[in-house]
Amino acid sequence: MKKSILIVAILIMAVIVSAQEIPAKSVPAQVQGAIKNVFPELISGKIPVKWERDGINYKASIYISTPSAAFIVLDSLAHVLLVERRVSPGSLPPKAVEYLKSQYHQIEMEISEVYMVTTKDKNSYRTKLIVKPVYLFDSKGELIKPGN
Repeated sequence: MKKSILIVAILIMAVIVSAQEIPAKSVPAQVQGAIKNVFPELISGKIPVKWERDGINYKASIYISTPSAAFIVLDSLAHVLLVERRVSPGSLPPKAVEYLKSQYHQIEMEISEVYMVTTKDKNSYRTKLIVKPVYLFDSKGELIKPGN
């Protein structure tokens, strides 16, 4: 499980780091059409799509509704390689929430963003946390325990 998450994280970072923005007219029609199968919201043509080239693949960044964001990576034959959608923090599996709470039990932690990452054979989740240290003071205002 940890190995799978690491592989997906590396794939996402590689996509983000190496992508170059391109105009929609440079993207093959079958690739543009394929994203409408994954995101039917795009059929109307009113939702802007930002296209990027990532090596031989294409990445479409989509802002479906505030604050919902998504992106999709397709190969040049319009095969979907990866889909990432922002979901509510409540969508994170309970076991993942328990793990995060166990790691940050001594400081205040909030799950600020959760993304569901879908590849050909599995789903995984990417999270962003807001971690706030908690300081402890005595009645005179002296620091008892510094924040972590």
